[in-house]
Amino acid sequence: MRKTDRISHFLPMPVGNGDRISKFSKKCPHCGHVVSADHMMGVASAMKGQIALAAEAECPACRRSFPVSCVITSDKKVLRVRLPLWAFRSYLQLISPPFVPPVEPAAPVAATPHSLSLDTFDDKAEIALGSYQGRPIYAWLKTGNQYYDFERVFAGNQFERLDGNELLVDTCLVYRLR
Repeated sequence: MRKTDRISHFLPMPVGNGDRISKFSKKCPHCGHVVSADHMMGVASAMKGQIALAAEAECPACRRSFPVSCVITSDKKVLRVRLPLWAFRSYLQLISPPFVPPVEPAAPVAATPHSLSLDTFDDKAEIALGSYQGRPIYAWLKTGNQYYDFERVFAGNQFERLDGNELLVDTCLVYRLR
């Protein structure tokens, strides 16, 4: 049986036409204040292109509770369900699969550029400037007749790119062509 939770935790939810319902609110029948999904405890379920919702709302203005039992159609019309809240909530809990919160698709991760080994260079500065993750950082490296100066540490996140005149060495050190 599915547990009850804040209705806002179920949102956004898809409806039949590909749209998503991301917000939901009702007016308090006692004071007229608009009560958002953050103040409703219950269950919501996507069924046959519609969203069924059964919750107990607590008005933050007057602190009174009221039931919310409805179906939201694919054209975003809210239809009242005339079952007692306990019956409709129990029905939804029985027929609904366990809720998995929506996950935003991850941004594509850029492929890690090809890394050269420090051993592939013909020459390097005599003294290391320091080290990073146990690898020595030399002020410059030489291969053939080209010199490369230490530029920065490569973080490897999806936003970091190497220029055409930069080399990645030992998977974490970036050297730039002089």
